[in-house]
Amino acid sequence: MDAREPGETEPTTLDVLVPVGAPQGERSRRLLALAGRKGLGDNTSVKGLGDLGSGLPAAFDEAFISYQADFCADWKHICDYVEAARKVLWGLDTETWAKQMKDAIWGREPDTRDKLLAKAHKHRLKDLPTDLDNKCPVGGPFSLRETQLAPHAFSTA
Repeated sequence: MDAREPGETEPTTLDVLVPVGAPQGERSRRLLALAGRKGLGDNTSVKGLGDLGSGLPAAFDEAFISYQADFCADWKHICDYVEAARKVLWGLDTETWAKQMKDAIWGREPDTRDKLLAKAHKHRLKDLPTDLDNKCPVGGPFSLRETQLAPHAFSTA
């Protein structure tokens, strides 16, 4: 987590470590406490950036429900998710699809992104490969939409 005071330009990286067996909501409590120690107030805008498959977006949303806050994937994870999506597509040029998807996300073009998602949804394998990274949001309902253009990952729902 990078927590900055208003006007502060130097980044700070603060890890929020939560034990695997921690009670539900512990990650959210720790995120909120850390932000509070850095001066979280009523007029604070909170931005989250990270891995969408880690449960972090849900914890972030829970922690900052009363604040102007949004969470999005970092570029490395977005690229990982697009590449994982390629593994579950058939009947189209997945290399071209992946390049167009990354360009649409990077260029903040939600209409293009959504058209590519609709196309991908039609070409998604019925049965997902067993080696698919279970942290990648292409599992369930083939999620990709929210990457950076909206908070969280790639959802087509």
